[in-house]
Amino acid sequence: MAAVVTEITDAVVAEIEGATLYHSPTVQRVYLPLYDRAKATGLHVYVLGLAQTITDGDRSSDAHTYQIKVAVYKAVDTDPASPGQVDVAEVDDLVSFTQEVIDLLRTNKRLSIYPDAVLVGISNDPLYDPGQLSEHHVFVSVMSLQYRLHR
Repeated sequence: MAAVVTEITDAVVAEIEGATLYHSPTVQRVYLPLYDRAKATGLHVYVLGLAQTITDGDRSSDAHTYQIKVAVYKAVDTDPASPGQVDVAEVDDLVSFTQEVIDLLRTNKRLSIYPDAVLVGISNDPLYDPGQLSEHHVFVSVMSLQYRLHR
């Protein structure tokens, strides 16, 4: 029997993989999102289950909140017109993709293969990691999802 956080994380992976999105990323559940710019091609989405908080509920159940992180990674080209700068249009596209994933999960508050877990919050702050973008020319955006379930 898998841990509940693992089952929810797998359900988030399935939700993203099953969606018709503008891009078709490689989506996988991981414990460590290791991204090698030299070897990686295309858009990668890593999903991690990171935390569980339990609060007292009623006599029959407690409220369990699970924190799931969804990380978007992609190497970004430099702008030929501005050496050293990243391609603004490509970063705009990746910010839009991140928003598309947020909208997908926000609209489908209950996961198709794990409907007992209900999405109660999403944050994406900052929208991307400026350090990774400037130093390594890698777009990284991390969304934090909170799913609640009573058990």
